[in-house]
Amino acid sequence: MDPMNAFERKVIHDAVGAAGASSESEGEEPNRYIVVLPHP
Repeated sequence: MDPMNAFERKVIHDAVGAAGASSESEGEEPNRYIVVLPHP
């Protein structure tokens, strides 16, 4: 996926959390992106 702004990342983090998974943002602005973490 292309880099996302803060609002877009928040929407993805919320959706991933609602699905029971976890995520984190990585990279430097303006090229931050989401990493969805596997379940342990």
